[in-house]
Amino acid sequence: MLQPGSYVRLVVLDDGEGMPRETMDRVFDPLFTTKPVGTGIGLGLSAVHGAVQSHGGGIELSSEVGVGTRFDVWLPTFERVEAAQSHVAEITCLHLEDLGFQAERVGRAESALDQVRADPSRFDLVITDLSMPGLDGMQLAKSLKDVSPEMPVVVMTGNVGELDTRALERTGVATVMRKPFGRPELEEILEAVLTRKSG
Repeated sequence: MLQPGSYVRLVVLDDGEGMPRETMDRVFDPLFTTKPVGTGIGLGLSAVHGAVQSHGGGIELSSEVGVGTRFDVWLPTFERVEAAQSHVAEITCLHLEDLGFQAERVGRAESALDQVRADPSRFDLVITDLSMPGLDGMQLAKSLKDVSPEMPVVVMTGNVGELDTRALERTGVATVMRKPFGRPELEEILEAVLTRKSG
């Protein structure tokens, strides 16, 4: 269910074969596909659904066999996206403090980059979201590596699709943390990243 607020709606429809109810019920499930074995895997709609939900949006599906299919994609306006990201950042900071870390939250990637440039020794690592206004998580990671090559960068994402591992290596990302996550997952990832850094 969508939270109150303003949204942009994107409508995608076709006049194809349509889908029966049993297909509609599973169309967003990871690895579900109607294709014959060996001709594809069902990650497309699952990845879209995960990305839309991670931004606070939603998808409505309607379909009729022999008539066609319609997807209504609802995405929050820019202000709502910033609010959702701020909420995730706030919860992450609380988890970090519970684990004994000192955490500092900033609203934009450019602000994080400026603070690390001013004094890299203040920070043991940086946690960032993949999707942000301005610099995205990958761009921030690359810029941080130019400033402080030893700085580990952890990227959070709600996208269930696969990320390009070579692109990750080029930007210097230490690891990817899938949203949603809890304190135990955060603790495990940070322990591994900081152990590699000190080793």
